[in-house]
Amino acid sequence: MLDALKKLSAFLFALFLCGSALGQEAHDQHVGQEARDLRVGHWIQAKGELRADGVFSAHEIEVLQPGSSEALTATITEELAEGGFTLLGTRVNVDARTLWEGLERNSRLQARVKASGKRRADGSFFARRVAARDPGRDRLEGRIDALEQREGTLRLSVVGFDVEVSADSKLEVDRPLESVGLAPARVLSLEAPSRDDDDRVRGTIRLGEDFVLGGLFEWDGENRGNYDLDDSRSRDRLENALALRLELAWTPADDVLVLTSYEHQEEWRQEQHNPDLHSSVGHVKEAYGYFRGALLGWDVQVGRARYHEPRRWITNVELDGVRFLRRWNGFSFDLSATTKLADGSPRDESTTNLLAQVTRGTSKRNWGLWTLARDDRDQSDEIARHFGARAYGEWIPTTKLWAEAAWLVGESAGKDVSGWALDVGGTWSPDLLGPFSVIAGYAFATGDSTPLNGDSSTFRQTGFHDNKSKLESATSVRYYGELLDPELANLGIATVGLGLRLEKRTTLTLLAHHYTLDQAQDALYGSNLRTTPDGVHPEVGWEVDLVLGTKRWSSWQAELVLGMFDPGAAFPGGDAAYLGAVQLKYRF
Repeated sequence: MLDALKKLSAFLFALFLCGSALGQEAHDQHVGQEARDLRVGHWIQAKGELRADGVFSAHEIEVLQPGSSEALTATITEELAEGGFTLLGTRVNVDARTLWEGLERNSRLQARVKASGKRRADGSFFARRVAARDPGRDRLEGRIDALEQREGTLRLSVVGFDVEVSADSKLEVDRPLESVGLAPARVLSLEAPSRDDDDRVRGTIRLGEDFVLGGLFEWDGENRGNYDLDDSRSRDRLENALALRLELAWTPADDVLVLTSYEHQEEWRQEQHNPDLHSSVGHVKEAYGYFRGALLGWDVQVGRARYHEPRRWITNVELDGVRFLRRWNGFSFDLSATTKLADGSPRDESTTNLLAQVTRGTSKRNWGLWTLARDDRDQSDEIARHFGARAYGEWIPTTKLWAEAAWLVGESAGKDVSGWALDVGGTWSPDLLGPFSVIAGYAFATGDSTPLNGDSSTFRQTGFHDNKSKLESATSVRYYGELLDPELANLGIATVGLGLRLEKRTTLTLLAHHYTLDQAQDALYGSNLRTTPDGVHPEVGWEVDLVLGTKRWSSWQAELVLGMFDPGAAFPGGDAAYLGAVQLKYRF
């Protein structure tokens, strides 16, 4: 019995040695496979560095099973607007869906990270996850989209990069290449132009290979108290609005995007001592074709599209027309001819608009010039010409600055119109303040100092403005006042504030505004108030706003606004006004 056990043990040991030898031999065969054996469709991780000529030189290639996310691993060399950054010379975009792991807000520059997500057709990369990584070689992970054999080398296309590797380089792979699955080619969709995080939908419903459906559901509730500045009259107003937007994007080719968006709104208004009101309306929000490089290297956009810029000081509106865009030698050009065919004011629907913008720099820091001409086709003497310059970004470390300057000339009702405006300020977020940011700014626009001469020197904004932006905040803030929300015309606005980042996607912003008329008159342009100044005193008053915003959940956005306006001498005997507002958005 003992001898039998000894023989069995010896047999099993010999079998183990044989299996180990065979396994090692098979492993050696797998490891011995070379880069020249790769095929289009293999999913790889290339380790190396980016050369000055833009080619990624790979020293090691690991073959993986096809994945759902591409990835870039490198050191952040530049931080961009909306939390984005640059990796390996590539713009990496983020939004509320992006998960951050192991990174603090003020320590991302020069941090080594792995960004996992998808490459887009415009060459940028969208990151769904950004995680801190220890020092090491830079890496690209994705599908081999193209492959070219050269003398002794192999040139691959991976995540939009040209990757060069020696043809006889040994591959890291745990099985024969023929047993490794191939990833199908992916259609790269164009990013809709002129979108910010407030306007973007997620597009989570795929209807076939080329169609994506998304949507946005929004509820806005406002309680406007004492907007006539008279406590003796009960005219408080409660407003509720529901909106549902559906957006269908079609990408029939890599360089073509066709987008259609429809929005339906339901609004209810309850006002003391007045009948309740209800309205229901639907309209086409956007409907355009976007063709990249279609005209001598210019991108062409035709149809109804949203015209937007970061501070919404010039435009934040849907217009019908044709638009030409191009990036060249560090400059970005944006030219358009538009009107409003429907769903606009009488002036907007009878006006032809010519807009030209040129900017230089990155989203982190840039400057530009712009001009907008608005000619009323029904009234030939209604002409407005705006000329402007702007700069914004981190020109000083830990400080994001903005500067807007504009000049207006034109005619209105037979009178010459002219004026100028300036808006400067910034947010200061040094490490010593931790989660706090300091906000300060001043905006001024001329009024008419000689009203009896028949002309006007009152500056007016474009009429397409919205005056909203993110002041180191999770959601956009009305930076001239949530309650008053005036147009910058015949007005000086001094602003101070404090921002607090409660967590990565939740902020609390406190702002105080002081308003003074440049020239005393009985008008306050664009104001939400239901009364006007007395025309004698220039001091309009003070407003204090508190805005709590969060994008803590990938599909949801919520905002709570509290505001109070304390009238000045321009409203003799005026009582304070109050605002309470809630906004809730769900994207899919």
